[in-house]
Amino acid sequence: MKRALLCTLIAAALLLSACSRASESTVRAPDAGAPLTLCLGAGPATLDPARTENGIGATYVVNLFAGLTGYRTGGDGAAELTPELCAALPEPEALPDGRVRYVFTLRDGLTWSDGAPLTAADFVYAWNRASTLGDAAAPYLFACIDGYGTGRLNVTASPDGRTLTVVLAEAMPTFLQLCAQPAYAPVPSGATDATSWTADDAAFAASGPYTVAEWTTEGLTYTKNPAYWDADNVVAETVRFVFQSDPNVAESAFLVREYALVWPVPDAALDDLRTNHAPELRTVSQLGTYSLCFSMSDPALSVFSQTERAQIRTALALLIDRDALCANITPGAQQSANAPIPPGISDADGSAFTAHNGLDGKGGGYYGSDYEANCKQAIALLRQAAESSGRFTVNAQGVCAGFPELTYLTSDAAGHVAIADDLQSLYGRYGIALTVTAQDMDTFLASRAAGGYSITRCSFSADIDDPMPFLSLWASGAGSNCVALGRGAHADYAGYTVTLDGRTKDNCTWAESYDALLYRIQSSGDTAERYSLMHQAETLLMQTGAVCPLYWYTDTYLCNTHVQGLLSGPLGAQYLMGAHVEK
Repeated sequence: MKRALLCTLIAAALLLSACSRASESTVRAPDAGAPLTLCLGAGPATLDPARTENGIGATYVVNLFAGLTGYRTGGDGAAELTPELCAALPEPEALPDGRVRYVFTLRDGLTWSDGAPLTAADFVYAWNRASTLGDAAAPYLFACIDGYGTGRLNVTASPDGRTLTVVLAEAMPTFLQLCAQPAYAPVPSGATDATSWTADDAAFAASGPYTVAEWTTEGLTYTKNPAYWDADNVVAETVRFVFQSDPNVAESAFLVREYALVWPVPDAALDDLRTNHAPELRTVSQLGTYSLCFSMSDPALSVFSQTERAQIRTALALLIDRDALCANITPGAQQSANAPIPPGISDADGSAFTAHNGLDGKGGGYYGSDYEANCKQAIALLRQAAESSGRFTVNAQGVCAGFPELTYLTSDAAGHVAIADDLQSLYGRYGIALTVTAQDMDTFLASRAAGGYSITRCSFSADIDDPMPFLSLWASGAGSNCVALGRGAHADYAGYTVTLDGRTKDNCTWAESYDALLYRIQSSGDTAERYSLMHQAETLLMQTGAVCPLYWYTDTYLCNTHVQGLLSGPLGAQYLMGAHVEK
């Protein structure tokens, strides 16, 4: 449903053929005294914060442009949100009209790398620009700020430039995380109107730990920014990015220690790298999930009760071997999913949200790890629906007879069609016919919005480290709610239970349960309460069987084991200020 988060990432054929794969014990450090050399692909399209996507592009930008907030390594080694250019993280102030105000005080003595003062006015300029620029990467990230859509955000700077006041249209508990996004980084007032800003020219001022020393067709060189407020803790004096569009060549250069880090890794090399270079192969979440969506208004299942439909949908989900699908059908290093909210999303205490998901809250997800047991559970559910409805039968081997024919709607890209074909074969073994319709993307999106199918595909990725972007997809009134939860015949179905304010209420509709949970989550200022309710909402969603996660999107990269202090942010950016080579 959203754009993909990350882009794809000169040595001759001799290097490719002669490169030997060192074992773990022979891994050596990059050469002493050499710059920390990284390869992130063909190079950035821009260094403009307003035009930068998350992921690889963001790595270039977050190390040049510090925002109000940023990420540092916490006590457990994970990324922790901390003040950057602001002196402290402010508390939100509720206004009488329902809006919310944040007042940021900037650190003393902030300057740009060219020595010019860095003031709150630079944030006002940058945010208004990033929210209105025609080719901005993510102007919607500013939609939470009062005034969005009018051309002027409700963001003001004090006369002395030390204080930035921001008024949000309503409460947004993750606003401080948004402030760490590249789009929220300041730029010098007026400087971005110059032609050089969008050209491959290093003549602009930086606010972060590094500044640009050289930008050529071969690479990009950063040097430590002495004007950065925390320059004393920036370890590497020089960082060099090599531009190499062929990931196979980049991987080979890494293995002979020309590069300290290579991102991404070619799919064809993954099995070998897992065997011979496991300590150097790292995986990070893209904060995205690929799911099957079962329509609540599927004509093929209209003769069944809502309870029977949920049993059938859940059974169809349990029959899928997600590990086998990821190993044999989907390309790359995707991770089999047992819940809609992926790894990389934090919980209230900073731990992984996935560590506390599932019916028991112990992190097992909503599908067991034992595929054989899952199949037995699926057959039992199908048998229950068959017996209560009298519409079909299930024999001793779990094969159905008389089951209605289902339809599967997907786009025509090869990977999506391969998944559809695999499901068609799988369900066929259980006597369930699945007709697949593959359409070009524009037609597919229109057909999915129109409904009338049994199953379709859905993929979604988030821009912030918060479960709500995934949960809000399925609110009754959400445009992304392609399965019609809380709509049509399902709108009046009162089969859900919800707990709010310590009181449990049974026989609730989707609006009275799921929508009510989302409303409370969005309005709550209590972090522990928010996350407890979000776990409840995820469980409620999975009880419908309408959303069936297949895999989580991930990225893999290679990093020399002697490189220490590299921090992966929640949205894929690599923070380099602490990175160094340990001998």
